[in-house]
Amino acid sequence: MNINKNKSIIYLFSFIVLYLFFCLSGSVSFSYAEETAQTTTGETAQTSAEAGGKTPIAKGDKTAKTPAGEESKTVTIPEEEWKKMQEQFQQLQSQVDSLKEEVKTLKEEKQTGEPTAGGTTQTGTSSAVQESPAPPQSVISTRGESGTSNPNISVIGDFVWDINHNKDIDGENPMSLRELEIGIEDTIDPYCKAKAFIGLHNEDGDIHVHLEEAYATFDKLPLGLQMKVGKFFTAFGKDNTLHQHARPYVDMPLMVQNYLGEEGMSGTGASLSAMIPMGNIYGEAVIEAINDDNTTSFSGSSGKPLYNGHLKLFTDLSDSSNLELGYSHMRGYNDENSTRMTYLNGVDLTYRWRPLQTGKYQGLMLRGEYLWSKRKNPDRLLNNTGGYVFGEYQFHRNWAIGGRYDVSEFPSLVDMNEKAYSGILTYRPTEFSFYRLQYKNTKPSWGNARNQWFFQFNYMIGPHGAHKF
Repeated sequence: MNINKNKSIIYLFSFIVLYLFFCLSGSVSFSYAEETAQTTTGETAQTSAEAGGKTPIAKGDKTAKTPAGEESKTVTIPEEEWKKMQEQFQQLQSQVDSLKEEVKTLKEEKQTGEPTAGGTTQTGTSSAVQESPAPPQSVISTRGESGTSNPNISVIGDFVWDINHNKDIDGENPMSLRELEIGIEDTIDPYCKAKAFIGLHNEDGDIHVHLEEAYATFDKLPLGLQMKVGKFFTAFGKDNTLHQHARPYVDMPLMVQNYLGEEGMSGTGASLSAMIPMGNIYGEAVIEAINDDNTTSFSGSSGKPLYNGHLKLFTDLSDSSNLELGYSHMRGYNDENSTRMTYLNGVDLTYRWRPLQTGKYQGLMLRGEYLWSKRKNPDRLLNNTGGYVFGEYQFHRNWAIGGRYDVSEFPSLVDMNEKAYSGILTYRPTEFSFYRLQYKNTKPSWGNARNQWFFQFNYMIGPHGAHKF
């Protein structure tokens, strides 16, 4: 089909050139004469000057007049060449008409989804004999003839320095490459995409490798459903879905650490999501089932899956601001015998403001999350809570300042909590790196307050897809 298209283009181009040649040749007079009437020198019998300004034209000649005031020129074309040019012109015209009919037939086939009756290809083959359909463009762009693909690969380095490091509490070394994240992303086919994120982190000088996420997404299921299969961060709240480099602060909120784990909650399983049409409000519902690998709020070894559901509502308040509201519910067993349940419920609210004209230099984000846990123990029912509020204001193209307040209890402890407040300053020279300084004051209910200073440097190499908004 590509060869036919190339021929068609050549024919059409030749037709246009000849057409322009005949139409624009008004400044030149063509004398169509018999070869016997030509002189041996190839010159015409008389010029317009010799004939008193008139050009002699033999009977049957075809001559175009020149504009007034211009010198008349006569060019003699042999009869055979003239006939050949006419024949070529007619052939090109016929081919153009044929191409028009073929294009019309192809359009009709595309609209109906079936070959038209009696339709033929350019080679004359019946339309009943169809060639194998060409693979979709999205596959061609990522896979060669051998079937190999060229995935996007990125590396993100996260360096953290605990400036007033306490060896007895924080471990041996104050500086660490907290994580080196290697991301691999590719489109498998028009119906499936795959992502994998491998983390390398340093623990007291030893390098450990762990799999953060590795999943495939099927986004063209019936009824507009989307499915995710593999290992992924659960859609509980807002902060738990973010990678470390995407958080606007150095450390995780206390609520997330105490209830979901020091690195958040992720697991192997399946997730099904769907968009909910609600007029000017965008809605999304997510249902997930993952393995019980979490020992913070659940048993970690019950052999039963954890179930999570999340509902998100999003709307634009104006051209410069929007609001997002979410609700999460997770349940699972907290003992090995699968007899006692834990229920986690959470709400999250995010407000964003970024003016259209000065969006590069100004912006505001306000976010808050609140969680309550209901845990059934052998002797009692524990009801504990946690939450945080965070705000960040961008006052310069490269600078932003923020603050966060945390308060959190523990899922399996009674009358114990900790509170903290933080101040954060971030400098982003480009979208590929940032520097961050954070001060944090933590006050546990069982001990003395602690002051900490953190310095963070984060950099990115290679193409890294944007995380979920």
